[in-house]
This record gives sequence, C-alpha cells and structure tokens, in this order.
Amino acid sequence: MTSTLIIGATGLLGSEMAKASARNGDRLHVLVRPATAGDEERLHSLKELGAKIHVGDLDDYDSLVRAASAVDRVISSVHVHSASEMTLVRALSDAGVPRYVPSAGFGLDFAAAAPGSIPPLDLKRAVFDAIKEADLPYT
Repeated sequence: MTSTLIIGATGLLGSEMAKASARNGDRLHVLVRPATAGDEERLHSLKELGAKIHVGDLDDYDSLVRAASAVDRVISSVHVHSASEMTLVRALSDAGVPRYVPSAGFGLDFAAAAPGSIPPLDLKRAVFDAIKEADLPYT
C-alpha cells in the first residue's frame, strides 16, 4: 500500500486529491498549518478519510522533513512563493521522498516564454530547476 502526503489538503483542489488518494487505497497523510490543526471542523472530513495529520508549515524545514519521511510520495496543491517552494524541494530531497508531484507548474510550457519575459513563470522555472538539481523524482 502506497502512502501519500497531500500538502494543501484543506483547500479546494487538495481536498479532492485527498479523497482520490483515499479511494485509491493509499495510506493518507496530510500536512496542515498549526492554525488549522486546532480547527476540528476543517479537519473532520480528512479524519473521516483516515488521514494521519502532520502539523507543519512550508517555511518550517524540519516539519516538512518529518512529514515527508513517513511517505512514498508527496503531492502539493498549494500556491506558494518560490522561497517556500525551494524549502519544500530541499526538505523532500533530504527526506528521500521517492516521488513528488509539485503544484508549481501544472501544464506550464517553460519553452513558451523566454527567461525574464514573464516573472511568475521565471519563479516556477526556478523551482523546477531546483527539483532537477536535487535529483528529486517528480511527475
């Protein structure tokens, strides 16, 4: 049985990913921010899916390593700035995560625009460069 960590599981896209992961028979893990960890209403549906709740933050390297060390793959559904994404990439690489599905760039064609022409695309390109440099397996 595969274990999957969903980052952003309390959001619109992440909650659907969590449901799909549970339907797939995965051991479901979710990362929630400390402010969300005490909100039983927001966590109720995840707990009903059998999710193991990990408390952490995308800017907290240690919490990311702890959560990622417990799973076979990590799926991110959050929209974050490049600094947080870089912390996440480093933590997943250091935790030895076998598979990462990043939110940074679903469907983006990095060849469609020259570097420097679209600043948000440059940030996403930098994240994917970091993933490749870290030799982190990704989909």
